[in-house]
Amino acid sequence: MKFILDNVDDIIQNHLARGEFYEKDYLEVMKKYCPENSTILDIGANVGQFHSLCRNHFSNSYIFSIEKYT
Repeated sequence: MKFILDNVDDIIQNHLARGEFYEKDYLEVMKKYCPENSTILDIGANVGQFHSLCRNHFSNSYIFSIEKYT
């Protein structure tokens, strides 16, 4: 998986630059409680890494990622 990182001072992008995923613990909770065919909203999606993690584990789900662009 590749991401375009334009601000490594951003905590999420910094994790990705080091080859780590940010908020991976949330994914573990979701895998435990969310059914495979869930609708997942990623509000404040940043560069979309959580969307990508969810897509790999919830392939039959609808995933919507929203990020304000300024």
